[in-house]
Amino acid sequence: MPQNVVANTLRIPAFPRAAGGGISGGGGSSSGRQQSPRRNAREYAATAGRAANLARALRAGDREALERAGLDFDALQAMPSRAEMVRTILEVVCEAHTSSDIPSEEQREIASRLLDWMLDEEQNPTPPTPSEAAEYAIGIMIAEMFLSEAGEFTSNGSVSREDFVNEVYEAAANLASRAELTGTTTGAEAIEAAITRGLRFLRRTYASETQ
Repeated sequence: MPQNVVANTLRIPAFPRAAGGGISGGGGSSSGRQQSPRRNAREYAATAGRAANLARALRAGDREALERAGLDFDALQAMPSRAEMVRTILEVVCEAHTSSDIPSEEQREIASRLLDWMLDEEQNPTPPTPSEAAEYAIGIMIAEMFLSEAGEFTSNGSVSREDFVNEVYEAAANLASRAELTGTTTGAEAIEAAITRGLRFLRRTYASETQ
């Protein structure tokens, strides 16, 4: 995936996490409200870009590109499952994200899901185009940002946590598909607006479940 496409597509604002009532991390304020993390758009773009590039290299059999990243094509191909491939590549993609803060965890989840999707040859017989990969990544971002806010959600009589997460991802993917990305360029303002609208829609839709 061309880096400029990734950077433009994933140039998102520093959305703060909504305060979670009743939960405070170590060293949190006495009010019990979580400190909002700041999301660096360049870091998110770089992480998604590395994941997409390595997934594309594996699909294309580009041994040199994989070797430059410290990966071995034959070793990856010999792995018993796609999940093993994803885990191995993810360690390279997110080697700099050793902390457990919210942005790092979100980036690992985004990269993991993007890798799994791009390496799924049944779902994607041919490697996804840059704009398709970017659209998918945007959907994951919308979902992950919202799920960070909804961390207090627990299963209830009508919906389980698993169902809730699946519904969020499905809704986020539908919202991301409206971004109307092109193969070579994207409108940063349109992407920002799509993510903002997506988060607003999910917050409104699931307000009762996440309060």
